[in-house]
Amino acid sequence: MTVPSHMTLQSGPGKQGGVVLLIALIVLIAMSLIGISMIRQGSSAQLIVGNLAFKEGSNAEADFGVESARRWLVSNSNALYNSSAGYVANGLATTQAFDPYSYNAWQATAEAGVEYVIHRLCASTGSVTTTPTSENQCIVARETSSKEGTSYGNNSTPELFPYYRITVRVTGPRNVRSYIQALMY
Repeated sequence: MTVPSHMTLQSGPGKQGGVVLLIALIVLIAMSLIGISMIRQGSSAQLIVGNLAFKEGSNAEADFGVESARRWLVSNSNALYNSSAGYVANGLATTQAFDPYSYNAWQATAEAGVEYVIHRLCASTGSVTTTPTSENQCIVARETSSKEGTSYGNNSTPELFPYYRITVRVTGPRNVRSYIQALMY
């Protein structure tokens, strides 16, 4: 049987151009680059989430610092006319110059890395006054109730409570510092 010439079988592999191999390599390189960028994005996201966790932890610890400062104010109510360690009795005079980054007289708390300083918002040390001609003007809250006020016939003067600004510094992991302030009277 004779085979027509247009149907001749070749005995070896035919000549291949290698185009498929080139396309496969290009696709493989593109997929590798996409994979590497996804890994880097995941690492960045983990760093951001970690930093947010550190920040939330610092805020929780700062609440502990505010509470420690409040307890100090309550337990030292007889010594609030003069400055001491972690307490500034003439806070209005020093408020303009207060720089928490360079301040170095922080009061440590029982919690590691949490420190505070309290500024009494008065112009100078000594007793609290609010009269315009007074030497020691303070920013104060006047404590009265409707039962004790003039509407019920009681003409007594209300008690004055100066405001206190509490600044808390929290040094957290990786030496990150957070500063939080609270006002109370």
